[in-house]
Amino acid sequence: MNVGELCRAWRITAAGLRRAQQRHDPAHLDQLLTARERYLDELERHNPAGFQRWLEASVDSASDPSPYLAPSPKDEPRQT
Repeated sequence: MNVGELCRAWRITAAGLRRAQQRHDPAHLDQLLTARERYLDELERHNPAGFQRWLEASVDSASDPSPYLAPSPKDEPRQT
């Protein structure tokens, strides 16, 4: 996944976490938490400095990391 896709997945799973908590669905909650852990790892791998800025600036686990994580060259379409 590229940074944009990861950021979108992060926002979508934040909403899913709220729903899983409201429905008292521990299995779904666990799946979402596992996915979000992977997203965090990938976001940090793509842009460590931007990831750190996001963590330092954010107090909400549902915040959008995209303003802090500018696309990296990995996210650019390859020219052939």
